[in-house]
Amino acid sequence: MENTQLQNLKGKKGFWKQIASVKVFSNIEIFVFILLLVILAVLLFPEKEISSLLKTENGNPDLSLSKTYIKTLLKIEKNPELMILLIKSDIKAGNYEEALKLIEELEKSKKISKKEIAYMKLEIYERMFFAEKNRKRKEALKKELKNLIKYLALSEFSSLNLEKLYKKALSFNFHDIALLISSKKADESKIWLERAYKTAITLKKYDDAFKYLDRLIETSERTRKIKYIKEAFNLSVSIGDYSRGYKYANDLLSFDALSTDDVKKIIDMALFEKDYNTALKFSYRMFEKNRSKFYFKKTVQLALWSGKYELAKHLLENYGEKYITNPNMALFILHTVMALNDRKVAVHIAQKAIDIYGEKK
Repeated sequence: MENTQLQNLKGKKGFWKQIASVKVFSNIEIFVFILLLVILAVLLFPEKEISSLLKTENGNPDLSLSKTYIKTLLKIEKNPELMILLIKSDIKAGNYEEALKLIEELEKSKKISKKEIAYMKLEIYERMFFAEKNRKRKEALKKELKNLIKYLALSEFSSLNLEKLYKKALSFNFHDIALLISSKKADESKIWLERAYKTAITLKKYDDAFKYLDRLIETSERTRKIKYIKEAFNLSVSIGDYSRGYKYANDLLSFDALSTDDVKKIIDMALFEKDYNTALKFSYRMFEKNRSKFYFKKTVQLALWSGKYELAKHLLENYGEKYITNPNMALFILHTVMALNDRKVAVHIAQKAIDIYGEKK
């Protein structure tokens, strides 16, 4: 019936004229109308429901929403969720100063945690840092970033967030903060322990590095344990901490895991400190292991330097003839025998030398 009446009206001559003469609303009237709708929305929906209506299904803010509409809502009530929504909109649009002003308002309201504020500031300052061209301003922003990351590192307990903060700290070369984070998580996994000790080395905090390495050694199985002991040994040698170096060298010795290079380092360390007994101990162990002419010669020399003449005689008498076939070794052995002034050993070695080199003639 209504449709019939509408058709009858359309048929009348003055209908379209009446429609055309309808007054167009002014901007002020439109704004008042929107304001009334906003007030109505606030009255109809609880605080939490308003903000949820302004979000998409995945929880992110609908940034296509009119900023004017959100600002109007905020004039009625300073809803923290709406303020965050507007801050995120400003950050995405590159309006960093406006976003910071809103964050300042949020801080004053004390309706949101300091940690949440810090994360928003971190995102803003990071974007500003990479966009900034001025060197001084860039350095100032970097200081702000360091303070924020340090604050978050101290107040954060989420493993996922700490992982992100650790990587962010390293990306800005904030190694002290990276160490703070990794040491905080060191009890939880060997990955964090390794990170802690490596970061400590970067900072030249060697006592901390050894502390974390020792924990890795204590908690690892044989293969990994030897790996970490060797790392600790090499670190000790590289920084000249020989007393520590001997400790880890003895550990490697107990595992029979010393390489020729390791022993050369130990001997060099010991000779530097004129600790001939320690050098002899490791050299003799390697000679027993592989019977090489290098360790035979080195062990005989160290036995003489440390006053262990009986050991030197024992080595020359029992193994000398094996190495005397080499001309250079023959010369070394004969000189050493003469220096020992032991007739029995000298005659024995000399006779062997005559037998070998006499036949060659």
